Amino acid sequence: MHSEPIRIYTAGNVDDGKSTLIGYLLYCTQSIPKDKWEEIETLSKRKNSDRVDLSLLTDGLIEERAKGITIDVAHIYFSTDKSQFILADTPGHKEFTRNMITGASFSDVAIIMIDAQKGIQEQTLRHAYITGLLNLGTVIFCVNKMDLMDYDKTIFDKIQSDFAPYLDIFHKQQVFWVPVSALWGENVGSPSPKMEWYQGKSLLDILENILPPKRESHFRLQIQQSVQISGQKTPFYTGIVTGGQISAGDEVSLFPSGETTTIEGLFQHGKPVSEVCQGMSVSLKLNTSRPLKRGEMIVQYPGMLTPGKTLSTILCWMDDLPLQKNVQYNLINGSAVTPATIEEILNEIDILRFGIKKAGTTLNTNDIAEVRITTEEFAGLQPFAESRNNGTFILVDPLSFHTVATGFVVSIT
Repeated sequence: MHSEPIRIYTAGNVDDGKSTLIGYLLYCTQSIPKDKWEEIETLSKRKNSDRVDLSLLTDGLIEERAKGITIDVAHIYFSTDKSQFILADTPGHKEFTRNMITGASFSDVAIIMIDAQKGIQEQTLRHAYITGLLNLGTVIFCVNKMDLMDYDKTIFDKIQSDFAPYLDIFHKQQVFWVPVSALWGENVGSPSPKMEWYQGKSLLDILENILPPKRESHFRLQIQQSVQISGQKTPFYTGIVTGGQISAGDEVSLFPSGETTTIEGLFQHGKPVSEVCQGMSVSLKLNTSRPLKRGEMIVQYPGMLTPGKTLSTILCWMDDLPLQKNVQYNLINGSAVTPATIEEILNEIDILRFGIKKAGTTLNTNDIAEVRITTEEFAGLQPFAESRNNGTFILVDPLSFHTVATGFVVSIT
């Protein structure tokens, strides 16, 4: 089994069958606890369903069950003999696009659902475009509800053909197309005898053969807090390693000061360790007398991060109130917070055409645009293409504390 879990998110229009597909994946991998199975059996009977409604495994919120839709991002863990998976079931409604981006930005694989009856819809394109922006390694299009179309190959072929003009956005990604019936499990856990014309792998077989994502090669840790220990002259600094690995005794650089120092000790759970790597929560002791602040970065070598205050970004506006240019927001990247101003909307993204349209003077909820932002202090970010862990941020209104936008860094100057 791969030691590193593969992160997946599902996307697509509302009622395309995401939750049912996930439920069947859990069912066929024997990942449903007995008490949970009994719960959904009871709920299915209350709905007068003649079979267990597997979508109830993920549509766990009371509001979702009442409306029959997915609103929040539900994270589901399952595994096979070959691989471990963390799956984010993201909402399909347009008004919850911001929730979908949250799940997608931390994923390695996208499963985009398409209803065989309805074909490609606006939200299909919206989610596909966002997936392309995030440059995930693997994109799987599941054409669902093939049982309602008599498992007709021509339906599957037409949907593939209709989407062909949009495929250019996935030129760096591995793309699969799978015809499925999530309700009956056809082509989900194993190949379907009802679609012998499909010569590809089942969805689960594709997922099991995806290699875990590569770790980012250079060490990086953002300080979350300093801890003064009795009897020690210098504090310990804590944080999560978001890239690479480092050993005790190695020389590192501090950002934004640029000074170099040496790691005197590494600790996990209060015990010394010789080496740490990406994903670990650690404490470090540094050979420096200057007290470091929350949000400062410890990186592998000088010049690893660009000390620029002008960011070219892709921004998704999430607030119910429109964007206001030249108004100060707080840009937050991990534990670092700096005042920031949106200087200019460079281009607005035309989701339905996968292109650019003339930029307006503001952005409304779920609008996506290329935006120039200036920060008051060095943000310690990197372009998203270089580091997925260090290439994202959120904007927060300092008065209301609402998260108004999420962004991906294109370049820094």
